Amino acid sequence: AQGGPGDLYLNVHPSHLLAVRSDHGHVFERILQQCGLGPEQIVLEIAEHTLNDKQRLRAAITAWQSRGYRIAVDHFSGQQTKVQNVLALNPQLIKIAGEKMCKSIASEKAIAQLQATVRRIRAAGVEVIFIAANSELCWELACNVDFDAVQGPAQGPSIPQTQDWYAHNAELIHKAGKKRHA
Repeated sequence: AQGGPGDLYLNVHPSHLLAVRSDHGHVFERILQQCGLGPEQIVLEIAEHTLNDKQRLRAAITAWQSRGYRIAVDHFSGQQTKVQNVLALNPQLIKIAGEKMCKSIASEKAIAQLQATVRRIRAAGVEVIFIAANSELCWELACNVDFDAVQGPAQGPSIPQTQDWYAHNAELIHKAGKKRHA
């Protein structure tokens, strides 16, 4: 399920997935072909808070996946009690919302609980991405929990990944790496 260069991540409201009665993705595929893309390069992101009609949504997701599209549950709260419901949708990726988590996780116990959640998700064969690593605290959390990937600026506003980006983040990356391997 690992993405590659050129993958397109699209935020989609479940109502759009459910609106198609049959032949899910067929029309969209024709549009993609005109752009030189195939379904295997597309990840449809569905925000956790919009997951209401899970039975119909699961059927729609299965149809989209059968055409080669990948599904990500976006902005997942990371709560243990919700993991099973989200995994029942059979996504390839789960993107854990870091912005709220960074403010609330201050103890080793909370970090251990988050790590257990990540292991549980990964044991189901699903990649786990930490999103909104936008402060030093979030970056440290991301480095202390074994996520598959991290999305978001490490510190402050986005800076293109150029020589300046590496210079701007070198100290932060070094500190986080040292802490992780200590």
